[in-house]
Amino acid sequence: MDYVYVVFSHTHTRIGGMIRFFTRYTYNHVALSIDESLEKLYSFARYRAHSPFRGGFSVEMPCSYCGDAYDTHIRIYRLPDPDGSLRASLERFARECGHYIYNLFAAAFLVLRLRVSIPASSTCLDFAAEMLREERIYSIRALERAIGGELIYEGSMRDYLVAHGVAITRDEHFFEHVTRRRAAWEACAAVATLLRRAVAR
Repeated sequence: MDYVYVVFSHTHTRIGGMIRFFTRYTYNHVALSIDESLEKLYSFARYRAHSPFRGGFSVEMPCSYCGDAYDTHIRIYRLPDPDGSLRASLERFARECGHYIYNLFAAAFLVLRLRVSIPASSTCLDFAAEMLREERIYSIRALERAIGGELIYEGSMRDYLVAHGVAITRDEHFFEHVTRRRAAWEACAAVATLLRRAVAR
């Protein structure tokens, strides 16, 4: 039996904290994996820790959840995938979505339960809901309630990786320092790209 693993996480970022504050929920991020060890996590996320507005489809390494001075609390559900269709959808998306970027507007309006759809863009929530075929999902909490599946773990990401023999090495690219000027430029570029795609559709 094949499985897909849905990983909800409490990330240590200012934006993550804001999402949790407005949604009043423990978790602010969701990713999918096709292996129990979580060596690869499929999601929409920032590309670098210190540049929050530049992101898109990402094959996250689990070590990005474990910084030098922090760990991440996670909750993992295991969903059966008897015909392999979920796995195939994830792998196909990973091959074809290089031009997809993070939908900042959708994330901003999430707290108002408003859906902002822009071509070739998504958020971690919208991506997971689409892959899991859950429609009209407006919050991490609602997605968790909708998916069913078996809760197989809740606790420290670091402890989970160690238990599954995954080496925790620092992802230098993800944790690379980004100046405020560069982060601001990347934010403006992301907004401009989203606006162009919204107008062109």
